Amino acid sequence: MEEPIFVKFLIGFTISDDETRGMFEEMLEKTFNGGLRWVNESMFALTGGDLLGVRKKLNGICDEVEKLEFDINDFVTLYYAAHLADYTQKGTVDKLIEERIR
Repeated sequence: MEEPIFVKFLIGFTISDDETRGMFEEMLEKTFNGGLRWVNESMFALTGGDLLGVRKKLNGICDEVEKLEFDINDFVTLYYAAHLADYTQKGTVDKLIEERIR
């Protein structure tokens, strides 16, 4: 049995333009060097970082990518455990937060 891999954040995205998607993926890899894992064609896992820092970096990447071509149906979403946002409402501590970045 393989050991589980623990990740802190998931970055999901749909970017229809190939060039824009390539730029987005390249910028992700440069920004989060060493801590980024490919999950599938529309999701990466991030093993470390703090919520505010990751959110700020993702917003910066999206700002740059939008200068190329960001379609109305394109999106970037950050997924993380509720406790990372100190979200402790009853029944939510073991949940995931889905935060739309773009």
